[in-house]
Amino acid sequence: RLRWVSPHIMVKVVSKKVRDGKLYEKKLFVSDILDEYTFTALDEKKNAIDELREKDIQTVMPKTNGLVKVLTGEHKDKIAMLLERDKKKNQVLVQFVDTMELENMTQDDCSTYIEKF
Repeated sequence: RLRWVSPHIMVKVVSKKVRDGKLYEKKLFVSDILDEYTFTALDEKKNAIDELREKDIQTVMPKTNGLVKVLTGEHKDKIAMLLERDKKKNQVLVQFVDTMELENMTQDDCSTYIEKF
């Protein structure tokens, strides 16, 4: 069951089993949620990839001042700007674009947001 995957985010393939390792370390754009277990992602050439599972991927952080989509918790699906990132502590500081409110969260709680791919 999908817990955090959401449309309009970038993810990175961390499994060498997907397509015999051909997608390992590749960044993909999540385009659609098909049902509660599956989703479609697009590669850089806009080829659809359907056989992904949540455990095959991880979130991707943008550069500072880039946009993220919150994937978990009370702010799920909100869009925010990444203000600070501490990789060692797995922490980010984001500012929501609608309310300008600041929030600390883990890197796993959000991923790069892309409105159109």
